[in-house]
Amino acid sequence: MSQSTKSMNTKQLAAFELYFSMDAIQRSFDKVSTAVGVSKRTVWEWSRKFDWSRLIEKRTRDLQSKMQAQTESRLMDMRTTAINFWTGQLNKLICVRKDGSIGYSVKPKDIADAERITKNLLILLGDSREREQFVDSIIEKVLRVLEDVVPDVELRAKILGRIAGIATREEGVPPRQRSDQMG
Repeated sequence: MSQSTKSMNTKQLAAFELYFSMDAIQRSFDKVSTAVGVSKRTVWEWSRKFDWSRLIEKRTRDLQSKMQAQTESRLMDMRTTAINFWTGQLNKLICVRKDGSIGYSVKPKDIADAERITKNLLILLGDSREREQFVDSIIEKVLRVLEDVVPDVELRAKILGRIAGIATREEGVPPRQRSDQMG
């Protein structure tokens, strides 16, 4: 009959905790009996009475679930921190002027930096909806900046095509075609 650790007395609980804390390969009723000061048979009876193997399996599953939840939480925090960092870097390249218009805070030769920053953000924004929202907002900002900074229409289309190509990652479709499709 299976019982929980709540129904164990202090000595039985100490024996179980010691047994649980041992490496699965090195678990031994002999070691537990010596440490707790009872016979090996008594430890075996406690193990059977309280179904230690089931309790160990349950506790192990619970610990694994908690560790997985903590890991996922840490990863989400790291992802959020990285997104905030790369968004900040992108915001350093694209700025809002006092009159409310969007400007370009670096020279056009630094477009490669904008591409690298955009790539890093897109990697972090793995969810397609997040990516689409992000890409739309970036392309809108870039269009406004390009209109102010780059008077040449063909060069603007080329730059936008490169950014759209990074953002959409459509295979087999050259960036120029993508930018024309976005229109």
